[in-house]
Amino acid sequence: MPEIIPIDKAKADFAALLSSRKSDLARALSAVGVTPERLLRAVFTAATRQPDLYLCTPQSVYRSVMLAASAGLMPDGITGQAYLLPYNNKGVKECQLQLGVEGMRVLARRSGEVKAIGQQVVREGDDFRFEYGTNKFLRHVPKPDNRGTILAFYSVAEFTGGGTDFEVMWKGEVDLVRSRSRAKDSGPWVTDYEEMGKKTVTRRLCKRLPKSEEMARLLDADARSTDGMPQHDDVPIPVAVEVKGENAEVAK
Repeated sequence: MPEIIPIDKAKADFAALLSSRKSDLARALSAVGVTPERLLRAVFTAATRQPDLYLCTPQSVYRSVMLAASAGLMPDGITGQAYLLPYNNKGVKECQLQLGVEGMRVLARRSGEVKAIGQQVVREGDDFRFEYGTNKFLRHVPKPDNRGTILAFYSVAEFTGGGTDFEVMWKGEVDLVRSRSRAKDSGPWVTDYEEMGKKTVTRRLCKRLPKSEEMARLLDADARSTDGMPQHDDVPIPVAVEVKGENAEVAK
């Protein structure tokens, strides 16, 4: 049976771990102009909203925070850029990072080739038509009132050099993705279904957009988490400072 750690001690260990890693975070954040203090405020905001993060393994917390730092995303659960989420893995709580819709927008625009990216929900009664192929187009005129049930989600990217690209997913396709998630019956899939649908179709579109190495890494990590797979094995860790005491496992 896993050791039960008092919450006050868990909070203290959590704070000590992240504070000891400020130099690592500063190196990871240097390219995106975010201070480690700002990132740490976002992390503690997330932990306030999700207290089980305090009980996650130090290694999983560190790797998730570093993954956010590498892309300069705020994992506070408020801005919509990224989320730190606790999961149970055979009785052990582990932290995973998941992208939000705004985080995907930030990463896509950072490529310099994407001007804007947006998402919409299609409901019963809307005028909605689209076609793939050589004459692809998308038309959506929402019904102004008495909107019906959700039929589909779509995401559209506008390129800086002109032109657009889009992806459409029917509700059944989104629900199939949801069925593979370890959190399909809790969290945002329950409380923010529309946002999760928008995120799902945007992630599919982003896979074929011009993207940096960091965006490819974040999209892969997000997909692994959504599909219930281990997320942290391939996350690069910068040269670590010496960590003593109970948090020493992170330096391995």
